[in-house]
Amino acid sequence: MPGLYPGFYPGSTAFPGVTYPDPDPTWWLGPLGRLRRLPVPKPGIEQPSIRFGGIHQGLSGARTVDVTGYRQEYKFTFDYMTPAEWQYLELLHHRHIQGPYYLINPLKPNRISARAIAGRQMDPVGSIRGGVSSNAELRPVRDGDYPPASAGALVATELPEWEGSLGFFVFDREQPFPILPGEYLSVGVWMRGTTHEFDVQVLISWYDKHHQPLTPGASEPIEVRRQWTHVTVEAILVPAGAAGATFGILIPSASIPGNRVRFAGPQANGGRELKPFMAGHGAPQVVIDQLTDTSPRFPLRSGELTVLEV
Repeated sequence: MPGLYPGFYPGSTAFPGVTYPDPDPTWWLGPLGRLRRLPVPKPGIEQPSIRFGGIHQGLSGARTVDVTGYRQEYKFTFDYMTPAEWQYLELLHHRHIQGPYYLINPLKPNRISARAIAGRQMDPVGSIRGGVSSNAELRPVRDGDYPPASAGALVATELPEWEGSLGFFVFDREQPFPILPGEYLSVGVWMRGTTHEFDVQVLISWYDKHHQPLTPGASEPIEVRRQWTHVTVEAILVPAGAAGATFGILIPSASIPGNRVRFAGPQANGGRELKPFMAGHGAPQVVIDQLTDTSPRFPLRSGELTVLEV
C-alpha cells in the first residue's frame, strides 16, 4: 500500500521528477561474504545519527558547533525469534563469528560512505574512514555549480589537473562496501567538464571475503559533456566469490589545461536499476553493543539488539 511508504513508491511526488521503487525491507548483518538476513524487526527502528564534537559559547551567548564526525546507532526489537535466529545474534554478540561486521540498511540504498558523497579526500594515513582517492588534489566547488535539482546532490567536487596520461577517482577505495551473492549492482555519478567534453570509464573493483582483490571490471567509454551528465552503469552481475566492491571513474587521457572535471552525487545500490540519489552510508561497518532477550514462549526468544557504527 502506498500509504505505508509515503514518498517511496512509483509515481510519488515527494520530490518533483523523482520516483522511487518499492523498498526491500530486508536488513542484513554479518562479516563480509557471510551476511545473513536479520529477523523482521518490530516497527519503530531507532537509528539516530550522533554528532561528535563540541559546542562553544561566547560571552555574547553566540554558539559555535565543532563537528569532528557523525556516527549512527541502530536499535532493533525482535519478537518470537526462532532458536536459529537467536543463536546467530548471540554468536555475533559474543564475537564467536570473526568480524568485522557490516550492516546493509534497506532504508538507505546508497552504499557509498557519507565522506565520499561529500567529496572528502581520503585520509592518507587511514585514520578517518571513507572518502575519495584520486591522483589529483580534490577541491570543493563553491560557485553554485551543481547537478539538476532532481539529482538530489547538493555538494560538488572538482579535479583541477592531474599528472600523467590518465586521471581517476575512487569512492571508499580502502573500504569496500558489502555485496550479496547473486545480486545485481548499479552505480552512477554526475559529472561534467567546465570547458571540454571527454570520455570516462566506470571502474568496479571486486574483493573476496578476506578483502583480497579480484579481477576488476571496466565499462565501455562514456562521454561526459560540458553540461552535467549522469554517468551510469546498471545491472552489473556480482561475480562468483565477490563479497565487497568499490567503484570509481577512470579518465583515460591527460588533463586538458583549464578544464576542471567536476563530479557529484555518487551512488551504488543493489538491483538492476540505479535508484534516485539518496544520502549514503547504507552499508556501514558496525560492532554489536548490546543484546537483551526474554522468552515469551519456549523455545522462542524476544529481545533488543543495539548496533554501533565504528
